[in-house]
Amino acid sequence: MRHSTTGTRGDHGGDRGAAASRVRVGRPRQWLRAVYRTRSSLITQIADGEVPPDGPTGCADFTGSISCPAVVVNMLHHLDPQPGERILEIGTGTGYNTPLLAERVGAFNVTSIEIDETLAERAATALHAPGPAPYLVVGEGEEGYPPGARYDRMISTAAVRQVPQAWIDQVRPGGVILTPLDSPFQCDGLALLVADGDGGANGAFVGAVDFMKTRGQREPRSYAELGWPTWAEHRVTVEEGRQRIRAES
Repeated sequence: MRHSTTGTRGDHGGDRGAAASRVRVGRPRQWLRAVYRTRSSLITQIADGEVPPDGPTGCADFTGSISCPAVVVNMLHHLDPQPGERILEIGTGTGYNTPLLAERVGAFNVTSIEIDETLAERAATALHAPGPAPYLVVGEGEEGYPPGARYDRMISTAAVRQVPQAWIDQVRPGGVILTPLDSPFQCDGLALLVADGDGGANGAFVGAVDFMKTRGQREPRSYAELGWPTWAEHRVTVEEGRQRIRAES
């Protein structure tokens, strides 16, 4: 099933999904090995589709991917969807994750939203099968999908720098949000949040992942916008190979 949602471009990487080599469908055995490698993600879109699947491969502006199976399984484990629960997936992408959710909770209980119309059409084609199907929507994922709210659980397959308020508002009190959260440490923290029903959510990081950013949050906000930090004390101590950083505001 995974190979049917991957498309024709097969850039694959290691545990963190960094592109390491390029695999083409002209070599089917190598292609299938890459597609089903447990800890390899595959690039499915470059430069928001401006580079066609059969186009030059020199551009490193990767904007779409299919996550490695190990990451997909780990995220579904933390999401812990239960039969009959209503799920919103942010970022349909290739459509690989969507039927896995549908198999668990029932197809009619899954809504998946994708900002890129071309990707959404490809996913719909890949997911086409007799019987019930998840509801696929073309739209801005950061806005969620209000007509289907409130959801029991929400999962994002794109990283954010700030969790959109719309996500919190569209999850029922006690509902779960699982999303990669951008960090300055060369990876994203996988945040598992529980909505408090009062416009907020609390939780913890449950792992480290590496995902494409949502289109609206690709560029970091500047200190000029956020305001410069004011530290009453900032001290760095290095001794015997150890380093401690202390900052108090």
